[in-house]
Amino acid sequence: MSRPSQNLDKVLIEVGKQMMSEGGITDLSIRQVCSRAKVNPGMFKYLFENRANFLRIIHEQLYDEFFNLMQEAADKESKSFDKLRTCLIAMARICREERPLFAAFIRDHMNGKLCEIIPKEEIVPKDLLLILKLVADCKADGFFPSHISDFQIAAILIPAAIVPILVESELKEMTNNLPQTFSIDLASEASCIERIDIVLKGLRT
Repeated sequence: MSRPSQNLDKVLIEVGKQMMSEGGITDLSIRQVCSRAKVNPGMFKYLFENRANFLRIIHEQLYDEFFNLMQEAADKESKSFDKLRTCLIAMARICREERPLFAAFIRDHMNGKLCEIIPKEEIVPKDLLLILKLVADCKADGFFPSHISDFQIAAILIPAAIVPILVESELKEMTNNLPQTFSIDLASEASCIERIDIVLKGLRT
């Protein structure tokens, strides 16, 4: 039996991506996805069989898009240090542009919801592996001290790139009674690059 030609699977996936960015995996209702996409629930079952398969496809597509952008950014440079810097800037840019989705991803990872659709042994953190490889290359080229572990360096760089972006709006709400001269800018392109450069400078030999 051939698949329907209306590209309803793509419509459902796009709606699912939007809804996942709103509430992550936990709050994503297939009934609501079908309603927003104006697709019959029976057609959803025909196309994806169940909720787990649907969510797995969405997660894989989103994650691959995110990773490919990081990889493409790194590939534009020749030196290991420039590759790492450009990759971190790309990570920050994606986080800024897709903040709700990024936050939902992290939340789902932290609360174990991702394991509901992807077994632990099948979760491959390709973005972390890429950063670790670039860190190792930088150490081999003499940019970072050899006595600091690759994971330690990655654990410093990755949060520096993305965490301030994720908490910026909350910090602004917490400090909205402060004088107007006190401003918070953690998510702009210039601010992200400045922060990444500060941390990289501190780690360089």
